[in-house]
Amino acid sequence: MRAAAAHDRRIARLIRGIPFMSHAKPTRRPSNALRRSIAVALSVALIGASTLAGAETAKEEELEARVAELEKLVQQLVAEKKSVTAAGGTVATAPAAAPAKPDAKAIQSGTILPNAAPGTSFVLTGYAKVDGMWTDTSDGELAENTPSRDFYVPGATPIGQPDEGTDFDAHAKQTRINFGTDTVLAGGDKLSTRFEIDFFGSATGNQRVTNTYAPVLRHAYVQWREWLVGQTWSNFQDVVALPDSVDFIGTTDGTVFVRQPQVRYTKGGFSLAVENPQTTMTPFGGPADPNSTAWIVETDDSAIPDLTARYAWKGSWGHVAVAGLARELKYERVPPPRWPGSTPTPGRWPAACRASS
Repeated sequence: MRAAAAHDRRIARLIRGIPFMSHAKPTRRPSNALRRSIAVALSVALIGASTLAGAETAKEEELEARVAELEKLVQQLVAEKKSVTAAGGTVATAPAAAPAKPDAKAIQSGTILPNAAPGTSFVLTGYAKVDGMWTDTSDGELAENTPSRDFYVPGATPIGQPDEGTDFDAHAKQTRINFGTDTVLAGGDKLSTRFEIDFFGSATGNQRVTNTYAPVLRHAYVQWREWLVGQTWSNFQDVVALPDSVDFIGTTDGTVFVRQPQVRYTKGGFSLAVENPQTTMTPFGGPADPNSTAWIVETDDSAIPDLTARYAWKGSWGHVAVAGLARELKYERVPPPRWPGSTPTPGRWPAACRASS
């Protein structure tokens, strides 16, 4: 505006210096009133022009400010791109939207079991296996239809007999079926059940016709958090130590092999369980026939369950386990029946004999 005012003053001075001509009387000067009117008109015109020029200048300045801001943003984006490229990265681009897939058709329209709890999944595994075994014993014959003909039992190895035994057997008893459920409860915990059978049981047929064998219960238990209730491997046994073998058990010498009904608590590498008790004993002096198993006495006289504890250290190198067992070994020998009127011989038949440890 200062420049416009100075410009107006310069124009005013210029107007005052302009000579005016008169056609009637050339020697007469124009009046002061006329000169003032012309100066006012020119001043108004110049003020309007300067106002328009000022408005156009403001718009130009605004546009220039916007252009400068855009240039600044472009330079910033170029600098960021250069820094990412120098760091060895790539500029991420939005992935293209995957085409919508049609809904997969359900395998089944309803649950396997109508009464199954919501969130329950089912597990069904197993395998079919056929074994062929050729056995040669130099000091005797293995009895037919006994476990020693199905897998290696050290205590059943015949000794002291004159005849040599050579046998070939084939069966599919190790065929196994495992069924289970996994249910996610309301609190997020998982409740699992497992049921497993094979056919290393009593024969219900014969080898001439059907070769039929009865199913045998291996595992049947429920597991929730750290608790397990049911039948499975004894807590005293190290199942991982069983060798991989085509035989049912493998090397049985010195191997703990038992499945027990139990209640077990496991926390990390430590586990504690109470298990079903059983006492097996051998009479003093042993059996008259070393190849007979009739002399093995199994009692069911224990009053308390077996208590087992186990701790295992695991690592990439393998594992080491330490286990302990506390149990009661007890048997009772019942005296023979007495006939009415008879008198027992003192010291010959005690009323009862109990041994425990």
